[in-house]
Amino acid sequence: MKGYLTVVGKIFLDVQPEEVWAFWRFMQDHFRTSVINKRSALEMQLVARGLEALGIQSKDRFLKNFTTTIGRRIYTPFEVGSPKGGWDLWHQIVICVHEHQHVVQHDREGLAYEVSYLADRAARARWEAEAYRSNLELQFWRTGTTPSAQRTASVL
Repeated sequence: MKGYLTVVGKIFLDVQPEEVWAFWRFMQDHFRTSVINKRSALEMQLVARGLEALGIQSKDRFLKNFTTTIGRRIYTPFEVGSPKGGWDLWHQIVICVHEHQHVVQHDREGLAYEVSYLADRAARARWEAEAYRSNLELQFWRTGTTPSAQRTASVL
């Protein structure tokens, strides 16, 4: 038996803002996390400046294109439930699950997770591969398909 909800079909093809907001709220309550607007967070502004100064990534790209999780704080470049700036509602649900997987990793490994994520590219790829597995599971659950392995690996 494959399970009761292997593929949900059309149920989540037209996700509504209030559903996204409710899902994030549920995950925050369950994992005791907080969501912070990345662009308005002083600590993220400082990280962005540091990354730019080191020539790793532009400040603007870091603040607009990536969600960042540190411990139980999830910094989003979008307003949850608002499909603006290229952040469609389904993608926001996928990001929620992905980032909460990083919270699980933090809980499981403690400070060693953060240190290895920052200091070891191979470790970071392993952490991200684990979190991206949740993306694949969500896509399969929603559509019954998965993206190509090449597409999935390209983000690592």
